[in-house]
Amino acid sequence: MAPVRVRDSDEFQDLVESYNYFYESFRSQLKRDLRMLKQIKIDPHDRDSFVAWRALIEDRCRQLNLKSELPFPMISASNDESNAESPDSRHAS
Repeated sequence: MAPVRVRDSDEFQDLVESYNYFYESFRSQLKRDLRMLKQIKIDPHDRDSFVAWRALIEDRCRQLNLKSELPFPMISASNDESNAESPDSRHAS
């Protein structure tokens, strides 16, 4: 998303500049969070931690519109988190 722009003579110039500063700062923080989250090593046997970690990464990717950077397929918004599979989950056949 590009920064918001208005005419230099517009009375809302200060508001727009503040918004653009906030927006860029927020995106930078989200990118930093995403980098840090991807570095966390989750025990594949700890399903609750895996689901929480995965949800945090997905949230940051959605907020940044970076779905292609996910290390795994996204959980559908309509799916319950309890249906998310951990890396070592097994299915009965």
